[in-house]
Amino acid sequence: HPQLLGFQILFAEDDRLIASSIREELVKEGAKVWIAHDGEEAIEVFKSNRDQINLVILDVKMPKKSGLIVMKKIKEVNAELRMILVSGHE
Repeated sequence: HPQLLGFQILFAEDDRLIASSIREELVKEGAKVWIAHDGEEAIEVFKSNRDQINLVILDVKMPKKSGLIVMKKIKEVNAELRMILVSGHE
């Protein structure tokens, strides 16, 4: 059975192809996924769904606000929320 059943994930990634393919894989595993394509959108999506999201995955380098800034803003609202920072850059 799906490994992520019940997980509600905010995934922030500015590369639309990567965001789409990762979302597809997460959904196959049973997760509900919200996608944001820049840091500001990630904060807005989080604010609108904060009571449902239980995991946030953030690209470190995104337009408008970096993943680190987004992480700090989300931590101000929910210090206990699990977050993962990822980067495809060296």
